[in-house]
Amino acid sequence: MGGGGRRPGEQGRQCLAPVLREGNFLPCPCANANELGRVARGKAEDADGGGAPEEDRVDVGRHNASAAGQGSDSQRRRHARESAEVAAAALLPSLVLVADESTGTIGKRLASINVENVEENRRALRELLFTVPCVLDCLSVIILFEETLYQSTRDGTPFVDVLAAAGVLAGIKVDKGTAELAGTDRETTTQGHAGLGERCRRYYAASVRFAKWRAVLSIGASKPSQLAVDANAQA
Repeated sequence: MGGGGRRPGEQGRQCLAPVLREGNFLPCPCANANELGRVARGKAEDADGGGAPEEDRVDVGRHNASAAGQGSDSQRRRHARESAEVAAAALLPSLVLVADESTGTIGKRLASINVENVEENRRALRELLFTVPCVLDCLSVIILFEETLYQSTRDGTPFVDVLAAAGVLAGIKVDKGTAELAGTDRETTTQGHAGLGERCRRYYAASVRFAKWRAVLSIGASKPSQLAVDANAQA
């Protein structure tokens, strides 16, 4: 099921690019992900005023993790460039893949094919997704679940390295779901502030470059309530 650590472009599997092209989002069946990555980096350098000294540059997924979070001018410039790179990548004519299914949600997908919801099967399913030829060529950005961030292919290559090699930026879902909001008609607010700063530092050290935080608002005759709007805005 895991695919043996194949890389995009290897023979022996059907290209799934046409599936991802539904709606004509892509300019061609197999967009060159590395070229898209270079475009994103070029736009990021333009936003930074024409680039930076070579010793101050950082490749996607390759950085000095021990320096993350420091407040030097060099690091502020680096983080500004990385933010510009993420924004540029998100606007490329390719797709953003939301692959941040929780353990429960991915379990439903596995159950539909009579596969047990255990860590190895979840890892194998993700490896299949990330190593089928042409899939990563169609993407510029992927949002991961925390478990995925620390998983590897069967040959030991971290998934984040597989993504980086294809020029795909890795992000992660940082919220912890929702909880019912007292004083409302089953409206919710987002959870996940506890330990958020430390988690983000760990994620950055693991090559993540952006985060997803979700707010869920119910829509109806009397919804969302002002309380729900305010609570989720503050969250």
